[in-house]
Amino acid sequence: MIAHFWIGEWTGMSWSAGLVWASSVAQIWNFRGLYTRIPKAPWPRRFVASSLLHFFLAASLGALLSLAKAYDLRPAFFAEDYLANVFAHAHLAGGGWVLSMIFGFQLKLVPTTEGRPWSLPLRFALLQIGTLGLAGTFLLETSPLPFAIPLAIACFWQALGPAMAFLRGRAREWELLGLTLLVVDAVLGVALALGWPEASSAARGRAQLAYGFLGLFGFMSLTVVTVAFKLFPIFVWKERFQADYLKVPVPGMKDLPSQPLRVAANVATFAGSLGTAIAILVESPGALTWATCVFAAGVVVFVLNLARVVRWSFLD
Repeated sequence: MIAHFWIGEWTGMSWSAGLVWASSVAQIWNFRGLYTRIPKAPWPRRFVASSLLHFFLAASLGALLSLAKAYDLRPAFFAEDYLANVFAHAHLAGGGWVLSMIFGFQLKLVPTTEGRPWSLPLRFALLQIGTLGLAGTFLLETSPLPFAIPLAIACFWQALGPAMAFLRGRAREWELLGLTLLVVDAVLGVALALGWPEASSAARGRAQLAYGFLGLFGFMSLTVVTVAFKLFPIFVWKERFQADYLKVPVPGMKDLPSQPLRVAANVATFAGSLGTAIAILVESPGALTWATCVFAAGVVVFVLNLARVVRWSFLD
């Protein structure tokens, strides 16, 4: 898909989109056990199950968009504005597939996100209703505000537990940086739904671009950067050192990554993401250059630190 987007060859892009759609069907089949009814199913399981369904919906709408572009086919439910259809596709993918998956994993990996047991069904409902509703309003070209607000509340709620734990000094989770960007993005999304900036203003496009960047490269990328070192050191340590534990000296899980490099990657990715979004909003090329360089530096440091961990699986 990326290659055919790059060369502007829409027929090949449509067939590539069809392969992505097939992969969404295969993934639901691979994880079909998630959809078997069990009493009191854990909420992370439900978030992941809904995420895979959103993946299928996003891939289906994307495949239809590609067919419309390649063969000039137009389903009856498509909006007149082609970009509105793209926005619906993007929210099903970003808000439905990725955000539901991240929320589910955070409930397992970041205990402070769980909150009160009664809050989980409400948060789950707000996320699903907000995401599906937003996609529907873009397709129908109606106001997205009634669904942007529930989605924003779900994002605030997910960040509330880690934020309160940090303020009380009980826990300091690096995932709070990504959740902070998610909350900022949710506020910007509600502002866009309220009509700010005006549709006739050139700032409207910049605000939409900043909104997309904060969600994709801000929250999602920073979540990967912060969560990776909760998972990969465990995998590598078990594979390489568990058999030798208590027999010969082995490093601890926390010793596999460099903690200073981890801090540097987290801070640089956060500052670079937020700075890039602000630079886009205020239309400052100089600030944009510096901010994207800081973001890129954070990604490079993350990759170097990850290589430091996985080298144990490949080198003697």
